[in-house]
Amino acid sequence: IEMCTEWAGGALALAGVLPWHDTEYPSLYDGPCNVNRDAAVKPTDAIVFVFCRKEDLSELVFPINRWCPNFRRAHPEGEEGGPFRCAFCKPGQLAFYYEKELLAHCAGRIHKKREALEAKWLSNYGAL
Repeated sequence: IEMCTEWAGGALALAGVLPWHDTEYPSLYDGPCNVNRDAAVKPTDAIVFVFCRKEDLSELVFPINRWCPNFRRAHPEGEEGGPFRCAFCKPGQLAFYYEKELLAHCAGRIHKKREALEAKWLSNYGAL
């Protein structure tokens, strides 16, 4: 999802990463959503990514206090965090203060799955 802005030719910007329960969606669908072979996801864990045209970002970006805490670094006013960053876990701009933390993250199962999925996606759709 974090690549949407690039696939749109740079025309989009991330305007918000909002907790599911803070949007109107719970009134439309009470969830929970089912993913990974019907394993239930608690609605409290669900998030909604909001994009807008890049030129409208200053007017449309949601206030940082409305963003999910784990994604606030991606907000235009968000803190930078540490100098070591994960190339694949970008929506929250996953940053580490120590290189060993980044290496441990990159060795993790979830990161490896995400990296493989990203490589597969790029090999299938990267030339769009």
